[in-house]
Amino acid sequence: MLILHDGNPLTHIKRPWVNHALIVTMGVVFGLQLLGVVRWQQFAFLPAQLWHLGPGPGPFDGITGLFTHQFLHGGLLHIIANVIALRVFGDNIEDALGHWRYAASSWQAARSRPSRKALPSRQRR
Repeated sequence: MLILHDGNPLTHIKRPWVNHALIVTMGVVFGLQLLGVVRWQQFAFLPAQLWHLGPGPGPFDGITGLFTHQFLHGGLLHIIANVIALRVFGDNIEDALGHWRYAASSWQAARSRPSRKALPSRQRR
């Protein structure tokens, strides 16, 4: 069984604007990826960039990947799963936290992912 909606009413906000913006942004970026307008290599985060800050692909030597990686998806099933998760749970979380705190927590969670990915891959001497 695939759950597409939870049925919980919003009590503190009228519309989950931040959640809708995240879903639309992911969809637009994925569409641009499929059309070849956005090359994922230029906007992905490579863990070695966190430690070496050397030249990397994309703008600003790849450091933009810290901010853009959250909107990239590896395939159709990947984006479908993320959209379903945001659709089912995101509106309830935004209702509980409010627009600004939900946006801040989403942004902070996306910023912490690169460092978690990079820690195990750091070369030890």
